Amino acid sequence: MQKIRIRAAQAADRADVAAICDGVYGDGSDYIPKLWNDWLSDPGGELIVAEIEGHVVGVAKRTHLADDESWLEGLRVNPTHQGQGIASRLQAHLIDAFRRMGGGALRFATHSQNRPVHHLAARDGFRHVATYRLYEAEPARGKVAIPLRPLTNDDLDQAWELMQGSPRCSAANSLYETFWSWETLTREKLGAHLVRGSGWGIDKNDGLVAMALLCDTDKEDALDVSYVDGPGEALEVVLVGLRELAARRGCEKVRFRAVEEPELMDAVERAGYWESWDRKLRVYETVATPRLRESGAGPQPYAV
Repeated sequence: MQKIRIRAAQAADRADVAAICDGVYGDGSDYIPKLWNDWLSDPGGELIVAEIEGHVVGVAKRTHLADDESWLEGLRVNPTHQGQGIASRLQAHLIDAFRRMGGGALRFATHSQNRPVHHLAARDGFRHVATYRLYEAEPARGKVAIPLRPLTNDDLDQAWELMQGSPRCSAANSLYETFWSWETLTREKLGAHLVRGSGWGIDKNDGLVAMALLCDTDKEDALDVSYVDGPGEALEVVLVGLRELAARRGCEKVRFRAVEEPELMDAVERAGYWESWDRKLRVYETVATPRLRESGAGPQPYAV
């Protein structure tokens, strides 16, 4: 059996990693080559590769999201080396490193048909905590204006109360999207969104009845929706309002990874959104308990 060495990624690995990505997707659509330099210089995360006889055959990344939350992404293995346990070694290394740093909640997402990764998740103690469907909608131009307004920190109490015990929050396991990653939506994080101007809502009888958070992203072609909540018909109204907001901003479309919850699904479709992918997105989570450092050293490259 060939030895697999896990080590920190280096700038010189870029070409090999790009070739792996092309081999996995075959159409140049993988996002990793575009993010390579950012990932390599990320001070709070960890970018690693798997190497066999001096050749890079796999890659994986851990991204720091909050004090006790991290996100696993970019797990790729050269198709000619799949089935050799490389993915499991990469993931195990990142989990172990995360524990050594203090542990907490570690999550990742994969599509609903990726059975090998589902099995890998179960083996490593991850549980499936939320399912999302990918939706898009055209901007609503020339429609009757929806009274969607920007939320401020003065709305924090009502916005937080709106979420408490809601079916949407429960279905999401209290998570919200931060542009293709998910983390716990705390009161503090909600307040930060409102201060940044990425919260929107509608009122009824002088009270906030539905709300939406937008992903903080530099994407100008689309309005990316992070989280939506509210009762009944108010959900549909705020979702239509987001389509109008997209039109005012000159966006080409609205994108919403919506948690799979019956009332929200109905509202999304009534508001004119359509499902843009034939697969669902499954979010997995494990709570990694801290592991004491040995001899004061962090995790080292190893061969198996």
